[in-house]
Amino acid sequence: MNNIVSSSLIHFTEKIEYLQGIIENGFRYSYCNEVYPVALVNNIINKGNSDFEPHNILAPTEIHGNVLIPMVSFCDIPLTRSEVHAKKYGFYGVGIDRELARTIYSNLMPVQYISSRRYSIALNELSVLFVESNGDNDQITNSIKLIIGNTKGYTTMYKGQEVLCYEEREWRVIYNDDEHTPWGWGVNDEQSKNEYNERLHSNSDLSYLSFINVDDNVSKKIVDDYLDKLITHIIVKNDNEIPIMAKYIIGENNKFFGYNISHDCRLSLVSRINSFERISKDY
Repeated sequence: MNNIVSSSLIHFTEKIEYLQGIIENGFRYSYCNEVYPVALVNNIINKGNSDFEPHNILAPTEIHGNVLIPMVSFCDIPLTRSEVHAKKYGFYGVGIDRELARTIYSNLMPVQYISSRRYSIALNELSVLFVESNGDNDQITNSIKLIIGNTKGYTTMYKGQEVLCYEEREWRVIYNDDEHTPWGWGVNDEQSKNEYNERLHSNSDLSYLSFINVDDNVSKKIVDDYLDKLITHIIVKNDNEIPIMAKYIIGENNKFFGYNISHDCRLSLVSRINSFERISKDY
């Protein structure tokens, strides 16, 4: 049966060097530019301004509806249906078992796509609650931002063209908006995005998402078991890159998701390597 959803979540990237970086260190958080109702962003920016009157719909034209959010993104698309997605985000990727990942990381969740004006107004109304609480109620603040951070427009502009975001079936893990990983409210320029990412990636403790909640003192077997169950696919673009990736994984000096793993585990993970070239030919 050709399922419309996958039991794996795939994180795609553009180059084999980036894929090797994921294999070695794990998934890296990066700031992504998301677009929200302008009134919502305006309300969040002006929280704490005693002269500010929050808006359900209207907002000044100089306020941008863009927000930079630190996240790791995946898609819930079977590999046999993912070529269009790969053309946009890259023909290299790592797949993880969706249900195991959900049990390990509670913040992992599917994106809610906004397809109506009424939903946009509802988000704006939530931001009004945020303003009225003056941001002092942590429960309201965290709940509102969790909803905002896991919400995306039904369509968006990408490289000058309108794309249907809904087809991406995105899942994501986001960082909280705090002093260590601040969100960029109303920021819409590439230079600022790069600066946010440079600051985030300079802190090794914050840069990577780990689905393995173990420390360096546990046995190698526990790490092996986690990874063997978690990793479902390692995808390269062409068949001739499979030996390159296999050699990299087998290399005893190379870590996998930040851990030293056994030779047997490396052999098992090598068996998960496949190529888009082979998938397109066979399926």
